Amino acid sequence: MKKAMMLASVIGMCAACDGTKTNTQYLCGNYDLEMSMSDDGNVMNAVVSGDAVDLVLSPSASGAKYVGMWNSTNIILWGKGNLWTMFLGPDETMIECSIK
Repeated sequence: MKKAMMLASVIGMCAACDGTKTNTQYLCGNYDLEMSMSDDGNVMNAVVSGDAVDLVLSPSASGAKYVGMWNSTNIILWGKGNLWTMFLGPDETMIECSIK
């Protein structure tokens, strides 16, 4: 049930609700972020400052949380609605994102 609610949340956040993939662009501190979701919402295809990275959906108490590795650095993208936050490195430095 919790996974179904999380998936519904991700689908609601996705700009591609009509089945077409659209990339959403953000600025996270000094990092450019472009994201699109897989059809099932389990993978975020992201481009961070020109480098492609696939992030996988991870359990979250609220919102959607995607985790992975970007250039040997831990990266987490957590979002709720259209608000996204990036966490980088072992100390999970928090970087607020805004839509471009």
